[in-house]
Amino acid sequence: MSQNIGKKAVTRTVGQTLVGAAVGAGGAMIFFALIDDTDLDLADPSRVLAIVAGLIYAISGLFVAIGASAPRLGARFLNVEDADELREQRRLLAESSVGCVLVGLVLLVLAIAGPDGIVSREAAAVVVALSIATIFAMSVRSMSRFDELMRRISIEASAFTLHASLVLLGGWAALAHLEYVPWIGPLAWISALALLELLAIFWVSGKRGLLKQR
Repeated sequence: MSQNIGKKAVTRTVGQTLVGAAVGAGGAMIFFALIDDTDLDLADPSRVLAIVAGLIYAISGLFVAIGASAPRLGARFLNVEDADELREQRRLLAESSVGCVLVGLVLLVLAIAGPDGIVSREAAAVVVALSIATIFAMSVRSMSRFDELMRRISIEASAFTLHASLVLLGGWAALAHLEYVPWIGPLAWISALALLELLAIFWVSGKRGLLKQR
């Protein structure tokens, strides 16, 4: 019996990974195809990093949104007990999905903005300001509905992100100041910080056993 459960968990994990990879690859191909005929400098590593990070956030948010709006379907590809768990957490999941999509939107808009970009600096500034204000407001409101476990995960993930940023980004900045490594632009810093936060959430959740197949 335990072997069957183990095989089922492995099969589900592989399936979820393949679906996620396929959707991510498809989304990236579509996005890069849409901006291929523009004057964007896609040789700029900072811009490419921002696009990749933005797509990861946006697609993750869309997956969560599907799970919140269609619990039966979401239970097949999200790591939950059943559809009832998604129904119980629907409001919190909906806000989380919007937050992820908005973070992705900020990164993508910044990546395609500028003198040679698709979006003007003025329009990008408005989108970024409104998105950040919305994310902040939703985060403050959501915290009041977190249970003790979610609060602990949030605190630990924030601490991990801060320490990792000081070591990795601060270390790179120090080496760049000493001219040992090339300096990278602010867009790369923002993208790296966003990815570190996402990594921190997965790491803390995994440490507490929340990523095990259920």
